[in-house]
Amino acid sequence: MVEIILIVLYGVFVRFDKSVDVSNNADRYPAYQDVCVMMLIGFGYLMADSKTTSWSAFSYTFFMNALCMQLYILLNGFWHRVFKGGWDDHFIYIKEQTFTLALYSAASMFVNIGCTIGRVGPLEILIMVLFHAVGYAINEVIVYELIKTIDVGGSSAIHAFGAYSGLTISFILGKFVKPQHKPYTNYTSNIIAFLGTLFLWMYWPSFNFGVFGSTPFQKTQIISNTILALTGSCLGTFFTSAFLNRKFKMEHLLNGTLAGGVAIGASASLFFNPGASFATGVAIGVISTLGYEYLTPYLEHKFGLFDTCGVHNLHGIPGVFGIIISAIAAASYNSLNTVDMSGITEAMFPDLAKLQATPFKQGGLQIAGLFCSIGIGIVTALLTGIVLKCVYKFRAGEFFDDMYYFDEAE
Repeated sequence: MVEIILIVLYGVFVRFDKSVDVSNNADRYPAYQDVCVMMLIGFGYLMADSKTTSWSAFSYTFFMNALCMQLYILLNGFWHRVFKGGWDDHFIYIKEQTFTLALYSAASMFVNIGCTIGRVGPLEILIMVLFHAVGYAINEVIVYELIKTIDVGGSSAIHAFGAYSGLTISFILGKFVKPQHKPYTNYTSNIIAFLGTLFLWMYWPSFNFGVFGSTPFQKTQIISNTILALTGSCLGTFFTSAFLNRKFKMEHLLNGTLAGGVAIGASASLFFNPGASFATGVAIGVISTLGYEYLTPYLEHKFGLFDTCGVHNLHGIPGVFGIIISAIAAASYNSLNTVDMSGITEAMFPDLAKLQATPFKQGGLQIAGLFCSIGIGIVTALLTGIVLKCVYKFRAGEFFDDMYYFDEAE
């Protein structure tokens, strides 16, 4: 039924954008391919660390990816008109980078579902996707278009939004029924998950660069800062894991190594000193690993907050940390018109230049975007939880097992 409605809406309202400048979009499809690899292979493999829910991880990410993309194109066009006007032309136009933006919506949903995968079935996931897509589209327009937060990698709009929405849903479901055991992992399942980590780590620069970078300098800046932050979080995670346990812990390595990509998202177009991105990566690698070691067990024991894939430490905290760092970075500039910044011109720094906001004010807008993302994410989750309460029929013993939804999965 959902697909029939979408087909009709696409036929009536969606058209191809004839005004696309080929010279400015020549590198956008390769970026889409890279981000698509992250979504389907990276997230799919990473969430397959449980040997009894691997089919769910691969299948549900595929399903959610397709549905989120379809919903995003319609919802983004609608909410842009709600908040920005422009009802004279009722068509929604798509171009290559539209699909990359749609993948960002799917990424946020994957972050969300990482909190509860193994504890929800296809019906619950369909409900979650429908509500999440609406909330994400609203939040994206507000954060980027109204508040004007600089966040090329979605530290707030993608990661913080998805994480705290997912954690809220997980908390609500935990009130219905608590898991009797944790997901089953073994040597082989963690190897599969590590493949997901490696794919995400390799392609994360494309994720942050995807639809941003309006000048050659800024493209290089975003890609370089992301790579450096990822190397930093990788080393920070390995060192911290070994220090805490005298041996490496696979949970740390699967997730903390990626935290630099999340944290640098909001600052990738703001940092002009490579040392800053490197330091950001190391710091969040350490923080994320400590979160997996101490914070996750505490929240589970104290509040009954079950986080299947450790989303809070990979996306939630790094997203918050990244926005705070970006606020400091933005507020530290006195004026683009008076500070040379070692040859960096205003044309090379289009984000602040086009906003016509003072650097200090922009720092405040960064924090405002974070609060907006977390707030709308929680409200979206609460509404989702109300509906899930009516359909949720899981029993504790049925968690983390594909056999309930896949033929021949026993």
